[in-house]
Amino acid sequence: MGYQPGSALKGSPLRVITCVAMLVLSAPAVSASTEVYWSGFGFDGKQDFAAQRFPNSFSLFSEQEDGAGDLDTILREKVGELRTSSFLVNTTSTGSIGPDAPSSVALGFVLDRETVSVEPIGGQYKVLVALSAQAMFFDFKEMAIVSTYPFSVNYIHTQSRQPTDQDIRAIVENMYIGAGKANLFDRFVEVLVEAKLNTEVNRRIQVTSVSVDPAVNDTLPPVWRDNLEDFGVFLAQQFGRHLSEHQNVPVLPTIKGHAIGNRMSASFADGRVYELEIPEADYSITLSLQKLVKIEYAKVAAGTSYIYGSYLRVQAEEPFSGRPYLDTTIKNGEVKKVPASQTYVDDWPAYQDSILKLFGKFAAEIDSPSKDWVAKHIGDPGARKQLSAFGKVVQSCR
Repeated sequence: MGYQPGSALKGSPLRVITCVAMLVLSAPAVSASTEVYWSGFGFDGKQDFAAQRFPNSFSLFSEQEDGAGDLDTILREKVGELRTSSFLVNTTSTGSIGPDAPSSVALGFVLDRETVSVEPIGGQYKVLVALSAQAMFFDFKEMAIVSTYPFSVNYIHTQSRQPTDQDIRAIVENMYIGAGKANLFDRFVEVLVEAKLNTEVNRRIQVTSVSVDPAVNDTLPPVWRDNLEDFGVFLAQQFGRHLSEHQNVPVLPTIKGHAIGNRMSASFADGRVYELEIPEADYSITLSLQKLVKIEYAKVAAGTSYIYGSYLRVQAEEPFSGRPYLDTTIKNGEVKKVPASQTYVDDWPAYQDSILKLFGKFAAEIDSPSKDWVAKHIGDPGARKQLSAFGKVVQSCR
């Protein structure tokens, strides 16, 4: 991380990270005896965009920074001297990159999504808060991401009055340090206990390009409508994390808008900026979000059900030879029931759910695509052969 040999990784929390697709970049050998040094809490994305993407979380961590009960300290205590079959988390010492250093692997908690939705339903208000993050391992000697493990929690609640900003903030804070089941820090520890770090990467895959059709713009929330490039990076990141999670493969970070050439910059809590070298991808993926639709599905006296549909074109090729492996459009629909007493519908969480589930279904299916799945989500029987070919490519990246 820009350190000279023999210097140490400082123990101050890692609070802002501009690496965007926090997925597997490279995988140096990690054994059961490896010490992994704690780096703290980070926000995915551009530093100057964190307050917009994660307003409640960013505010909580900014205001409590360096306080006696600050959230990063609580997270550090939860991780403690965690031991797993793959690694030991060291929260008390600093790591060294000197020639005799036993390890230069660090661990960070990286928040990548905060979604808040409030819908009035018959005198009540339905509140949905979703937080997702990743356990990120990186080699601070090589400045390379080792691997990440994604996780998320959802909180759903109804109350008689419209929630204030303070109410939402309290819910988010409770999702970090509260005693309920929707606790992101507790989920982080659970993920670490099950984590198995990759040891080798021979071939690499990357989402290299994302486009969003202009017709989609009107369905986006303001935070994305005004920052389409970052929305494209968000889509690439989410697609990559599902591919990594379901297929157990490393996925290079998408660097569009966040790097020059094959370098990705990273800003840390102390204000210093470093650059990550990103190797060339052996296989590249291009995504195009073509349209989002809302269709009335069923209507009864109690309410109306809508299908929120998403259409995504996925292309995959070998960039050096130009050999294509996949070029098809995948569709997915998710049903949302709206009670007759509900006076306002927040469409974006439903659209987002449709998109993310499309990513997950696609990533889970490419191992052995069934005829029924292809018929339902693609409609072209010939696409099954393409998916199988792409599945072999993905397997070669394990």
